[in-house]
Amino acid sequence: MTSFRDYPLGQNIPDSPHAVTASLPTMQDVIDYEEKAPHLANALTHGYPRFVRHFFIDKLEQYFQSTTPSLENKKLFFPATKMAAHEMLAFIDDPQAELLEELRLFIIHIPLEANELLSQASNFLQHSGCSISSRKTEDILSKLKLIEKPFDEAKSQCGDVKEKIAELAPGYTSEDIHLCNCGMNAFYAAFKTIKIIQPKSRKTWVQLGWLYLDTIKILESFLGPDDELIQINNIFELEKLKDLFKEKGGDIAAVITEAPTNPLLQTCDIKAISKLCREYETIFLIDPTLATFHNIDTAPYSDITISSLTKYAASEGDVMIGAILLSRASPFFSAFKVSLNKNITPPYVRDSDRLNLELDHFKPLIKKINANTCIVAEFLTTHPAVKTVYWAYSPETKANFENITFHP
Repeated sequence: MTSFRDYPLGQNIPDSPHAVTASLPTMQDVIDYEEKAPHLANALTHGYPRFVRHFFIDKLEQYFQSTTPSLENKKLFFPATKMAAHEMLAFIDDPQAELLEELRLFIIHIPLEANELLSQASNFLQHSGCSISSRKTEDILSKLKLIEKPFDEAKSQCGDVKEKIAELAPGYTSEDIHLCNCGMNAFYAAFKTIKIIQPKSRKTWVQLGWLYLDTIKILESFLGPDDELIQINNIFELEKLKDLFKEKGGDIAAVITEAPTNPLLQTCDIKAISKLCREYETIFLIDPTLATFHNIDTAPYSDITISSLTKYAASEGDVMIGAILLSRASPFFSAFKVSLNKNITPPYVRDSDRLNLELDHFKPLIKKINANTCIVAEFLTTHPAVKTVYWAYSPETKANFENITFHP
């Protein structure tokens, strides 16, 4: 894929029907996208699949609307598994949302005029990452003769994806790694499993630092009415966290953080927080997506690590996939092994095969990104027009970051 060239507004990158990105070439385009400007909605026929519904799914919807009379005036949603379909129905909690199974597909159908329910359905799939993948949809369309043939991906390859990931994630074996439909599904599955593992009396959840938006949405949307979410936005307030544990330690189910955080790239004192969580039998979940588990050493400190593989591992930008890594140092390891797989939406086999190929480029890619990041940060730090640079080696966060990196 060629870099540093002009990509017109809305063009998918790369030139594949399975591309997970689309071009927003100017800052104004980015602003218009965030403000939901109508012309942007029309231009973006392709995009990140959790945010922009794939045109293959639209085509599948049109097929069922035209061939099944009961679906003619319905909006259709396609969760990837039966478990996800039933969780989606429970989330919507309205009899107007119904489940139909056709051609081994799970179809949630909702009347077109039920706007609130339609919004809830879309939100569920976006936050949970449980939607059917573009490659699986493509294969179904091909079997139905609705497209001539699947996109030619001769470069995909079969193999043990988890074994390759284990080689890139020091401290983990292939048996510790569980693949998911996407990064958000990794967090959603981990979240559900924590709720199963921890006693019902542990109703307090701690969000440490600003988390990725959909991670926050899961915590806000799926915690029970008696659960409590405590947000400590300043990740450097370790004493505040210690005081919270002294007050509520026996009630805290989990502490959730990113290392480093998105978008300020700050890292908390992972070692101290891990020790605190172990003392109070609290689960410690770390998301190192921005730096990758190849740079960040989570195995000794986290109970469970989740990561999107879409960003770096799927280096061509054409695979949605996520991973959960279980730490053998965790006292919860055995409990996670028993319960986790029941809560995962696994990736489609063609997505795994595509990732398997692209993982071959992971190590040199990360090495290059690490070097380039330092060059860019140095340039910006010394630039007279730049007031502040937030990055992993900023003075207030550098020591914490270096404490858990393989490549300081």
